Parts: sequence; structure tokens; C-alpha cells
Amino acid sequence: MWARENIISTLTDYINKLPPGEPFIRSQAEMLISIVTGVVDRVIVSPTSNVFPDVSETVVEWIRVGSIEVSQL
Repeated sequence: MWARENIISTLTDYINKLPPGEPFIRSQAEMLISIVTGVVDRVIVSPTSNVFPDVSETVVEWIRVGSIEVSQL
């Protein structure tokens, strides 16, 4: 059995805990995936880099979970 559901749960939890205006840091997501039991390697295809929400006097974006797809390498 591989760790698909645990990876999805871990990433969902990480993203849901980001406050409004805080960036998604790809290396943090990679680290969280790496410590899931059963994971020996990982590749995040998308996003290809950190994601910075817009924050200004008129708008504060909030990163939320979209679609998370996990497959074996």
C-alpha cells in the first residue's frame, strides 16, 4: 500500500493552515511529503515554484486547496 491518501491529507492540511496573504512555499510542501510514511522520493509537478498571493491596500488573496493529484513515480 502506498501513501496517496496521507500525502493528500498532509498537503490539504498545510494549505488550509496558510493565513490570508501567506505564500505557498514549495520546499515546505516537499518536506512535508517526504516525511509521510512510505514516501522514498517525490516530484511536485505543479506549482513549479512558490505561490505568492496578491496583497495590497484593496485586496488580500488567500491560497486554498484546489485539485491535488498524486501518482507513483
